[in-house]
Amino acid sequence: MSAKKIPQDHQPKKNEPRTVAVDGISVTIDPTVLDDYMVVHRLAKMQDGDPVAADNLLSQILGVDQFERVLGQLASRNHGRIPGSVFAAFLEQLFNSLNPNS
Repeated sequence: MSAKKIPQDHQPKKNEPRTVAVDGISVTIDPTVLDDYMVVHRLAKMQDGDPVAADNLLSQILGVDQFERVLGQLASRNHGRIPGSVFAAFLEQLFNSLNPNS
């Protein structure tokens, strides 16, 4: 069975901001932000176990205002704190929503 074709006018346009909902939190991502060596560098540092790299990565991708809003919403759901597992799940879901075919 072949994959259902999506009309070209319904597909996300390249290099245009895209809004996605992650765990009920809506964020808008500028895809050009992802074309940056520092994103790759922070991903590698995160995979090496550097916990600060994930924070820096999400801040870079979302921008300061959205990053602070996301942190506030995640904290409000968890009695004022953000467990590492919640932050990691948000980051994973964000990347999955940006590239649903991976």
